[in-house]
Amino acid sequence: MTFSLLLEYTPKYCRGYAVGMVWVSWYIGEALEVTLGYALEWGNDGKWRYLCAISSLPSWFLLFFWATNIIIIPESPRFLMISGQQRKGWDALQYAAEENQSILFRQKLIGATTNKDWVQATSREARGSITALLGPQLRVTTTLLWIIWFVAGYGFYGLMFLLPEFLREKMSLTAEHFGVLVSSAGACGGVICGALLSESLGRRPTFVVGFFFAGVFIMLINVNVDAMWLVVFAMVARFFTGVYEAVWYTYTPEVYPTSVRALGFGMCSFWGKVSGLVAPLVSTYVNEAAGPLATTAVTMCAFFTGAVAAMNLPVETKGRPLTDYVTEGERPVDEGTLQGVDPSDPSDPDAEDNPSFHGADSSEQAPFIVNETQ
Repeated sequence: MTFSLLLEYTPKYCRGYAVGMVWVSWYIGEALEVTLGYALEWGNDGKWRYLCAISSLPSWFLLFFWATNIIIIPESPRFLMISGQQRKGWDALQYAAEENQSILFRQKLIGATTNKDWVQATSREARGSITALLGPQLRVTTTLLWIIWFVAGYGFYGLMFLLPEFLREKMSLTAEHFGVLVSSAGACGGVICGALLSESLGRRPTFVVGFFFAGVFIMLINVNVDAMWLVVFAMVARFFTGVYEAVWYTYTPEVYPTSVRALGFGMCSFWGKVSGLVAPLVSTYVNEAAGPLATTAVTMCAFFTGAVAAMNLPVETKGRPLTDYVTEGERPVDEGTLQGVDPSDPSDPDAEDNPSFHGADSSEQAPFIVNETQ
């Protein structure tokens, strides 16, 4: 839900950067957690209680800030508009315009979202429908994304299962956790690189690069080298897991329309969590039955499967406007624009000849929100 809401507010030219920065904060938090664990001796002598209590403090602070309106996260105007809550959607856009020091042409917006075409389109659209995810328009995308999320989660948790096993053979407990901390730094660099690549190469090529090289470098941790090189290989492997992590949380909410975006993203996340349950069980069984090399090979195959699935995704979402409806032919209004308004009509409160008109385009399609500097 967090990433769906974020992308519905973020302009298309920087959505990849925005999600990448969220992942940077994730790995900064992971590094702080490892450092906190080191300071509390990894929970020895009952200190795990203090570790859990301190780790929960940020969540409590965030809840307090929300309850006291210190932090305000408004509802998505896209969701409000297509769910029949137009008035709340108008107010949310008005709030956004005021925060951005822009002008909202409210009368045009009201006219566009209360006309017969809009009402008919929003009433026909099935919101939150699993059948829509598996319908003809989204079936291929949904199936491939479920595969990608499953193998991506399996690869990540498989790597996190294997890494301590290999480090433990060459390092003390303290050095082992230091190795995990260093590998987290690699993942942090990976999400930054992934965000940059996704906005230059595109989402699908970045997916493939991340999955493929993560599979290559996870096999290198089997090489008989000293502890330093083992940490380097692990850091590079996690770098490339960071590359694809910067994309899957961007691509998934981008490719689904607003009417099913939260459901589609949630179902993909579900398969990622299932893989988190499966990976340790499978890795433990394979490790005991066939050894670490076979366990690593299974994880490598998961990464390569993700690369193949990403190559076959039917839609590239880089620079693509977010959609609101599964069937785009039913959209009554183009993204961010207004159709069918005569800008030369003085009776229109936002028309070009009207004294209250403030700098909107004199074309047939005029934007809802215009920056005051324009």
